[in-house]
Amino acid sequence: MLSVEEIRKQREENARTIKELKTKAETARAEWERLTDAEKFKYIKETSKIERVMREWEEIEKEIKRYTEIGYVLRSNYRAALVSVALPALREIVNKYAGKQAGEKTRAKIAEEMRAACGCSFFFNYNTFGGGSSSGTSDDSGSERIEIYPQTGKDFIDRKNTIERIEAGDLFRANACVYVDDPAERVDEIHEAARKADELR
Repeated sequence: MLSVEEIRKQREENARTIKELKTKAETARAEWERLTDAEKFKYIKETSKIERVMREWEEIEKEIKRYTEIGYVLRSNYRAALVSVALPALREIVNKYAGKQAGEKTRAKIAEEMRAACGCSFFFNYNTFGGGSSSGTSDDSGSERIEIYPQTGKDFIDRKNTIERIEAGDLFRANACVYVDDPAERVDEIHEAARKADELR
């Protein structure tokens, strides 16, 4: 599994590719819009030219869709990598404060230590621990969050506002994600499976 930072870089590169493809598509459309009606009509009459242009646009749109889907897989990878770092760090850090009152300063310290351990911001309250970062990508919403909850009947902070000790089995994550080694290959596999399914209809 790649690190959170490595996946963040992959996502940024993927987002740049999407942006470049969208710019290419917009430029092609703008060039078409600049033509007069007479020029468009003449162009359309030349069937081979208009077919070539339409094929180019379709290919660009397909590529945009493909890289957007790769972005979704990379987002899932990012969350999976973040969780793999966050769960053990959370146990270690929270257990350091077990038995102490969960005042604002203590909660802020826990969040700071988690930020240092995982490289992104975190929050901590009575029954939720969450975190994430702004990825700065345009392939999706840009903001990534994970949420970690205690198993039923367990809280990070008890009724007396005391931090509870937690074990590995006490935690689960709300938005579990599966890590994919090769996002582009996975997207291509899904498209191939869909194509084969269509052939069977």
